[in-house]
Amino acid sequence: GARFGLRPEDRYFNCRPFFHVAGTTLSALASLVAGATLVTLPSFEAGAALGATHVLVTADDPDEARLTARYAELCAFVRPYGLTADLEFLPWSTVPDLLTAKRIVAAVAQPNAGLLVDALHFGRSTTTLDDIRAIPRSLLHYAQICDAPTRAQTGRDSSVDEMIHTARCERLLPGDGTIDIAGLFDALPADLPVSVDVVNFEREKTADPAQ
Repeated sequence: GARFGLRPEDRYFNCRPFFHVAGTTLSALASLVAGATLVTLPSFEAGAALGATHVLVTADDPDEARLTARYAELCAFVRPYGLTADLEFLPWSTVPDLLTAKRIVAAVAQPNAGLLVDALHFGRSTTTLDDIRAIPRSLLHYAQICDAPTRAQTGRDSSVDEMIHTARCERLLPGDGTIDIAGLFDALPADLPVSVDVVNFEREKTADPAQ
């Protein structure tokens, strides 16, 4: 809590699930160490209270029919809260590319289902710019931007462990890697909101907290 100024007299509102590392460390443990009061809400009420509009969804189930059915249930569950459920493809999962995610989203036929394109996973999957251009605008609610080394820079494909590590701990600022960021965002709609996802633990060690 010291990193973001959490004090014993503070009431800290948590909107993160406790099964996620951010919920346990940035919320529960941070509040405990600081002696602050942790305020929570059940399920997606927290998102609605914050005015959230989108839920990022990832999936890794070898049974695509079951995965699709569970995703449809999630879409229906979050819809009353005014939330979209945006399926993100991860190259190491059973939804490894945009075409797979697009097929699942089409199968659920839910009005709040959507597709999330993360520049990192675009750069490390088989997804092409033509695939990106073919996404119906109605399925895109926002995109994520960052950078990372690619095969062109390292001379080899990343292992699954390396891809997961980069995604969670070592994303680069746009322009510091070799993902085709310019091509990707030229292919996406110009009015699409962009989320900056550049978590990098090594950079944080030398970053100025005031900036």
